[in-house]
Amino acid sequence: MAGGLPKLSACGKRRRRLVLAETLSPRRRGGSSAARMPAWYVARVREGSEETAARDCRKLVDSGLLHDCFVPRVQFMQKRQGEWHLVERLLYPGYVFAIASDPRGLDRRLGALSFPVHLVGRQERSYVPLATGEQRWFEAVLDEGRMLRTSAGVIEDGVLVVREGPLRGFEQRVKKLNRHKALALVQVDMPDRAVLLRAGLAVTSRT
Repeated sequence: MAGGLPKLSACGKRRRRLVLAETLSPRRRGGSSAARMPAWYVARVREGSEETAARDCRKLVDSGLLHDCFVPRVQFMQKRQGEWHLVERLLYPGYVFAIASDPRGLDRRLGALSFPVHLVGRQERSYVPLATGEQRWFEAVLDEGRMLRTSAGVIEDGVLVVREGPLRGFEQRVKKLNRHKALALVQVDMPDRAVLLRAGLAVTSRT
C-alpha cells in the first residue's frame, strides 16, 4: 500500500523475531551466558562413602543440574616389606567434585537426597566454584580416568625440577617433599580453604 509499511512475509516475521531476540540484553533473556557456563564445585560427603555418593548423585540428579560428579584419585609408590608397590588412594577424602551450571538448583536437589551431600563455599545467594586457575590445574594433572599419576624429578642446586609426569611445570605448588616416601604435598585453593594434597613424586637425584 502506497505510503504505508510493507507487510512482512512469514519468513520476514521469523527473521524480525530473531533480530529482536538477539538485541535483548542478557538480563532480559534470563541471565548472562557466563552464568550458565558449567563450573567445578566441591561437595562434602561422609568420609568412606565418596565413590557411592558420586555414583548415586549421577544416577539421581537430573543431568540438567549435574553435568558430572566424580571422585579424583591419586597414584603413588608405597614401600612394603622392602619392596615398592604402586597404590591408589582418594585425592581429597571426604569430598566429591560436581560440574554444574546452576549451583543453587543443584544444592536444593542435593538437600532432598537420602544421604548427606553439601556444596562448600556457600555465599549469601550462591556457591563459590573452584577458581579458574585451580580448575585448569585439575584438568591438566588428572588423566581421563580422573587420576593424578606419579611424577619424577630431580633437585638441582636446591631447586625442584619435575622431569616427567603431571606435576611437570607445577613445581611452585609443591610445598613439602618427602624423598624417602616419594611423596609431595601440593597446595590447592579450594572454595572454602587452601589444602595440601598428596601426590606421587620420586626425586631420583640431588645436586
